[in-house]
Amino acid sequence: MTIQDLVPYLLNDKEDNKGKMPVTLRTKQRCSICNKPFRHIEKFGFICPEHKTIPTRFFIDVSHIGRRVKIYSDKMGKVLDSYNSTTAR
Repeated sequence: MTIQDLVPYLLNDKEDNKGKMPVTLRTKQRCSICNKPFRHIEKFGFICPEHKTIPTRFFIDVSHIGRRVKIYSDKMGKVLDSYNSTTAR
């Protein structure tokens, strides 16, 4: 299974995610204007509601059996630089 196959599988709807690993899409970045954290809107992405800015780097946070893994790029080393790159099928 490639990272392109794995990401949509892990980021399924919460109802379909029973018995699977807890997975969250996150960003460490903040709005460049107000320095507040971005707001996550399900199925849309991250945005600063006040300034309409969006982050340029993402990571997938996976927890399993007490371990935490952060995925910052795909198998080819391409950075997860858009919300769509993390959820593309």
